[in-house]
Amino acid sequence: MQREQSSIHTSSILTEVDVTDSKEMEDIWNHLKEQDQIFDDFTKDRPELWIMICMLPTTKLFRVRDVGIIQLNDLRPPLGAVVHYVTWKDLHPGERAEAIAELFRLAFEEWRLRRLAAFVPVTNPVARRVALSAGFRFEGCLRQSFLKGGRYHDVDIFSILSHEYEARKRKVV
Repeated sequence: MQREQSSIHTSSILTEVDVTDSKEMEDIWNHLKEQDQIFDDFTKDRPELWIMICMLPTTKLFRVRDVGIIQLNDLRPPLGAVVHYVTWKDLHPGERAEAIAELFRLAFEEWRLRRLAAFVPVTNPVARRVALSAGFRFEGCLRQSFLKGGRYHDVDIFSILSHEYEARKRKVV
């Protein structure tokens, strides 16, 4: 399946990845595979699965400077998308906030999405804190849906709706 590459988004903090660039995808994979919290037992050693997902027209992949990525899966305007946010180097809290603000701007202002969701394994408390501090709300739990190290773990679901984003934006301005 060939993915059509639309215009590439670039901002001061986010740059859309050309997923047809095999060198860039290999570089990102090499960073991702070192992150213990990301992949379950099924996908951890299978870059072809991740690349196949990235090639889907419903996926967008962004670099967060040279320290991480934001991946949007199941992007279905105007409904929503699922966010995956990963850093492999320390990101200053101000830079993290800038990346999330730019993601929200794209999602809610440019693409006019209704909601963004994040699925966070309970084994990753840092991701939980990032989601909550960004304005995501806890929605529920997918029980024993993440297989890691031969053990099943729960995955918490978080989301933010467009009107919640608008309310947060008004408070900041």
